[in-house]
Amino acid sequence: MAWADEVGEGFGEAASALGGAEQLWGRGRHDDAMERLVAAMAGLPERGDARALVWTLLAECRLALDQRDAATVACERALAVADAAPSSALGVRMRVNLAECLMVDGDVGAARGALEPVWHELDGYGDAVLRARGRALGLAMRAVESRDGEAPELRAALEQLGRAGGHGSRWRITLGMGRMLELGGRPLDAADWLAQARSGDVAQGWPVGVGPAAYAEARVNVELQRLVDADVAIELALGAARAQGDRVAMKTCLELAIDLGVALGAPQITLSRLHEAADLAREEDDGRARARLLARALKTALIAGLPDAGATADGLADVLAMLGPSALQPDAAFEVAEGLWAAGRGRAAADVLVRASQLAFGLGQPNRAAECLAEAARMAQRSGEDELARAMWEEVVQLGTTYGLDDRDVWESEWRHRFVEP
Repeated sequence: MAWADEVGEGFGEAASALGGAEQLWGRGRHDDAMERLVAAMAGLPERGDARALVWTLLAECRLALDQRDAATVACERALAVADAAPSSALGVRMRVNLAECLMVDGDVGAARGALEPVWHELDGYGDAVLRARGRALGLAMRAVESRDGEAPELRAALEQLGRAGGHGSRWRITLGMGRMLELGGRPLDAADWLAQARSGDVAQGWPVGVGPAAYAEARVNVELQRLVDADVAIELALGAARAQGDRVAMKTCLELAIDLGVALGAPQITLSRLHEAADLAREEDDGRARARLLARALKTALIAGLPDAGATADGLADVLAMLGPSALQPDAAFEVAEGLWAAGRGRAAADVLVRASQLAFGLGQPNRAAECLAEAARMAQRSGEDELARAMWEEVVQLGTTYGLDDRDVWESEWRHRFVEP
């Protein structure tokens, strides 16, 4: 039925807006269509089925665009303003939409609560797709509660839903089964359903779902200690996120991918993923995150003896210099400086400690400032920069004397041994 006809008689202005929205939707101008739907509400009462219908149409548009959070809000608003009885066509439609949205989170109670008022009406209303969605949702709830991980009747219903054209719904219910089983403490069954959600006919019908399903599968496989399977899944998720240009998803996937690389003892893969995450941080102008990731990459490269250590150290040194004294807390600066020194970047290592000394002094920690500067002086001298090291040591001794620091005699003795005594 055309959108304008669904609103019923007596709402001519709103019907006209709905007709325009449907035309825009058909031409692929999805954002404009949804704006027109919102505008259609201006001529409708604050409560009633006409307004609920527009919210329902908006929810279904959001679902078609894979905007599930926004769709959930629209579903809830539709129910909040509707007068329709649960047993009506609109009542069933609203609750099927909401239950499908909630299933993706794996919350059995919430999804069942949305569906329960229309439990016995699911096969009786709407077009073939709505009836197939309702039937599959009902079977999914029963399968989870009966602990039937195989659920052959549900699988058949999902295939029928796909044949009816409900590809997004098929994916959401398949993924939702996996999530509900995961949260219900049944990871083996969950992994099977999640693998289905990112592969085969389900993925072909709803390709934007591959990434989220593969990420969820990877997480479950980690729980099962199937780390190789988890790594395969997270690479699929990462590939999907890259293809879609979804930086949020890329960051989320990379966090797990990095941990998996470490767990699998694959330093080169881990290093590559750390650099990709650092590049994302650079694109987002997040210097601190980039520095943390590059410091971890440097440590990984050094431990594994990888030739990338030098280039990684140079990148890290540049970022830290750009950030200035506030880049690292003094305690963290020692470890980073040691890494830079091990990579053959002695001057950069000393610079890191000098900046940490400046930060510590600014924070009212003269003892920590002197410790940082003393270690910077040692590194400068090992790098052959005696004059710079001498100046640093003199400043360390001066700090110890001025502030009456406990280690001042030790520092003065080391200074004399290095530069004064023959």
